[in-house]
Amino acid sequence: LGEVGPFLPRVAEFLRQRFAWRRSLDLSGVLLVTPSGRANRRLLELLIEQCAGRKGEPSLLLDPPEIVTAGRLPERLYRSEPGVEKVEGLRALLLRVQSLRAAGSESIERVVRHPPDADDLLGWSALAARFEQLAVDLSRFNLAVDDLPEKVQGAPGTTERLQALAALQCEYRKALRDLGAIDAIEARFRALR
Repeated sequence: LGEVGPFLPRVAEFLRQRFAWRRSLDLSGVLLVTPSGRANRRLLELLIEQCAGRKGEPSLLLDPPEIVTAGRLPERLYRSEPGVEKVEGLRALLLRVQSLRAAGSESIERVVRHPPDADDLLGWSALAARFEQLAVDLSRFNLAVDDLPEKVQGAPGTTERLQALAALQCEYRKALRDLGAIDAIEARFRALR
């Protein structure tokens, strides 16, 4: 695409040159991957601009591409298991909150110093989000939370804390299994296996 000018406008121009035919720009079979949701929206705007009539040329009909962020690309590279629902987003977070609250204060206190009060939904949601982020971060290194007690050696008490963390993750997975579901991270691990 060359190195002159902003990148996204060059991509839009390239796609127009490559896929415009007669009176349409058919990108329906194209998957575009961008670094962010903002880039997704901007690229779509630029494609719409590319289809507007230019200097006496007729406008083009746009059949838009699928545009995903790099973080969503792995799910496009494998098929989900038949009959297994994938739980993501808010639903996964709420299921994690439920499993953490059901675990009991003793289990939670082995992992965090000050667990949220029983009625502090915001606190439980923040804790669940931290656990989810840990699982995501570990998955980038092909590790699961369950792997931590075996892989990490540290100060006294570390092993017990990591075992408690792994037990909480197991409770979350059990809640998923009870629904006949898996989360995005587990789906990726299964696809890799």
